[in-house]
Amino acid sequence: TDAGSAYVYTRSGGVWTEQDRLAASDAAAVDRFGYSVALSGDTAVVGAMLDDHAGGTDAGSAYIFDQQCCCAGDMNADGTVDGSDIPLFVNKLLTGGACP
Repeated sequence: TDAGSAYVYTRSGGVWTEQDRLAASDAAAVDRFGYSVALSGDTAVVGAMLDDHAGGTDAGSAYIFDQQCCCAGDMNADGTVDGSDIPLFVNKLLTGGACP
């Protein structure tokens, strides 16, 4: 279905172990969740570049996952967050969106 997912791994003693699978709270076919990812500390941001929402068809979304609070939030208002490129810095999140 190409809804997508992202996986969290940890490394110990040179061995990588899968810890978790991340998925969109509103996953749908062809969203391409996991197309882009960024990680800073315990916060991961995962892009779904073809997610549909009130901003439009294939407008894209970015999903925020925080290990400390065990929560996830969706960031997709106005179709301005397309989820195709997500650089993440300490306390700052940048997302790109195509101009209409």
